[in-house]
Amino acid sequence: MLRSDSVGALPLRAVGWGAALLSVGCGDASPGQEPPVEVQIRIEDRSPWHVHEPGRGFRLRVTAEVRAGARIRSLFAQWFDARGTAIGRRILMVPGVRKVLASPTGVHGYVGLRFGSTEQHVAFPPQPAGFGSDEYGFAWLSPSRRLGHGRLGVVHADVLLDGREWDPCLRGLHIKTLTWNTVSPTAWSAHLFSRSRAGLLELPVIADKGWKSDGTRPIEDDELEALGAKFRGLVRSGPEEQYWELGVEENLGGRFTKEPCYLANLASKVRRMRAEVPPEKRVRFVYNLEGFEYADHRRFLASAAAREFQVLASHPYPWPDFKSPETWLGAHVQRLRALLAAAGRRDMPIWFTEIGLPVRGNRDPAGFFGYVDSGNRVPGATRDAAARYLVKCCALAIAHGVERTYVYNYQNRGADPRSAEDHFGLRSYAAQPNTPGFPLPAYVAFLTFAQQVAGRRFERLYHPAPGVWSVEFRGRLLVWVFPEAKTRVAWDTLYPGLSRSKVREAFDLYHAPRALGTDGLVVDGAPVYVILR
Repeated sequence: MLRSDSVGALPLRAVGWGAALLSVGCGDASPGQEPPVEVQIRIEDRSPWHVHEPGRGFRLRVTAEVRAGARIRSLFAQWFDARGTAIGRRILMVPGVRKVLASPTGVHGYVGLRFGSTEQHVAFPPQPAGFGSDEYGFAWLSPSRRLGHGRLGVVHADVLLDGREWDPCLRGLHIKTLTWNTVSPTAWSAHLFSRSRAGLLELPVIADKGWKSDGTRPIEDDELEALGAKFRGLVRSGPEEQYWELGVEENLGGRFTKEPCYLANLASKVRRMRAEVPPEKRVRFVYNLEGFEYADHRRFLASAAAREFQVLASHPYPWPDFKSPETWLGAHVQRLRALLAAAGRRDMPIWFTEIGLPVRGNRDPAGFFGYVDSGNRVPGATRDAAARYLVKCCALAIAHGVERTYVYNYQNRGADPRSAEDHFGLRSYAAQPNTPGFPLPAYVAFLTFAQQVAGRRFERLYHPAPGVWSVEFRGRLLVWVFPEAKTRVAWDTLYPGLSRSKVREAFDLYHAPRALGTDGLVVDGAPVYVILR
């Protein structure tokens, strides 16, 4: 994942009862048009994470604020489900008047609240005038049990509400939030302990300042000594067993070939760091490469540097259109395993330390979304498509033996409706620190998957009927159709000896119940959980 500075900052803050305020400046009006009027939406929610107890409704206090003297004749709110279908009628809003809105009934997992106007000069930042506001999401999820540190993780899950409270739905997941430039060695152990106490296991990253070196020349002894000295305090104050990811995609752009000393320097740096590990500690190093640059994988695995690492990490981003993982994920893992076998590292674990896709956040389907500076367009996904994509990626990664998968990332990095980089999050952007934003459908879908497979042994990936994909974990199945179509699968076709009486329940990505027919289950492109008795 290429990183870039976010633009178009969207102030979003939690205050008092859990209020969130949206406000950004708008452009000038065109000649002959009314000047744009920006609408600030204030949402007060008793849950600061905007996550509520399943099966129970909630109420919001909502105020639409405009500048003094602004004229708006049409202003409304409306609820939507995770698939973008409107729920009920539009709700009239009066500027400056607080309105209490009750959550809709009969909805599971996720619901979104949008604001709009029929007047073209009304703007809901960061959208331009004439387009509705971005969606404010709310989730129904139970806080995670302490699931044990298993196969799933999240990148940049570093939101601490009021500086002390972690998202309770993340318990039991791995996270990747700290770099060795984040805190001092004296505070390092306390930071890792706070994560462990919250049920999270950190994968620290060594990158940027103090790590990067000039790959056009051999690294100097004093550079290695500085590297070892900095690592010494961290590794000795950390836990007894620890993984460290070294570097963040610094091998992109052909550095393997453009910088002749890159790999030799990498080997020297890792050996120097290994020398600082006390004998009583078990430390393993992780190295990441861009997902589909197989020639770079081959160069790395043939080098002395590869012998210093215990885990091979991949960042498989199928730019620009992010085809469904059935078309590439299994083949990608097989290719990596073949490269490892050829290098004599057949048993080296494979991790995905970043995986995800950009979700198109603006309302203008003809507008630009991608990389503004280069002009490269990226189609982007709908919110529901992103939820399907992430769940299928995680399920297929487990099925193909990927030991650990980290979703990129916890929260959107910016609010620019043009920028693909800003929109990879499970939650919406928040400009102020320690503010969690609002859940997106993918947040509910990913955490539902994590809870459903926690502690359950993977059994097999199989195709019970043409086009039907089934990932079996102990006591439950995850089933969908690809290429996408709707079909009915007989119970005994779905699973040998299965009948309706042996199925306890079925539900979708958002835990909404699915009808159980006497003769089988209707499935389509959206994964469905089948829970066996």
